[in-house]
Amino acid sequence: MQYANRLNDLKKALLQDKDLVASLLPGQSNFSTVTLFLLAALQRIDSNVAGFQAMVASLNYPVACAILRLQIDTAMRVNGLRLMADPHDGTMKLLSGERYDRIRPKKGDKLRDAVLLNSLNAEYDWIKKVYERTSGMVHLSGMHIHHSFNHSTGVKNEDGSLSIEMAIGPNNPNVPAELYDEICAAFVHVSMIANEITVTRLRHEQAALNPPQA
Repeated sequence: MQYANRLNDLKKALLQDKDLVASLLPGQSNFSTVTLFLLAALQRIDSNVAGFQAMVASLNYPVACAILRLQIDTAMRVNGLRLMADPHDGTMKLLSGERYDRIRPKKGDKLRDAVLLNSLNAEYDWIKKVYERTSGMVHLSGMHIHHSFNHSTGVKNEDGSLSIEMAIGPNNPNVPAELYDEICAAFVHVSMIANEITVTRLRHEQAALNPPQA
């Protein structure tokens, strides 16, 4: 199956960026709440990758979809730093427990999820569709009903009637491999986007805080 190779390639790419970050921070004396926020984002990206890979390996499709949705959320909120009037003040408030949508925006509407999503979708015009589809797996909804019945097995009884065999449990062997390939492709793209945005912002933040000595 293609998804195993895709996930392995993703882990290798993230490891390279992790080494870059590890080489970036030592010896620098100045850090900010933005730095801490970005490091937390990198931790979440990596954790989501591990969780997603475990769910795919165990054929737990609904939870794999939910983790894909979490990874989109990570990308949205890191990208949202550029929408804040003052990212340093904003991340300080987040550190104090303030909600993201109460952080003062640079302009326009409050930084609600819809605003964050539209901003990211302006750069990647497919991501909103994936977000909306996977949101149904985060909240118990009709999508769970469709998933259960769409991947059940029909059985014809001796009297000519039909029965449905449903898999109740975390592992559904009836989900086709093509669906796993689809969500894995989306997850790899989203993870790379989230990682690139985070590492790029981290490099700029640390360079601004620690300019070269004359």
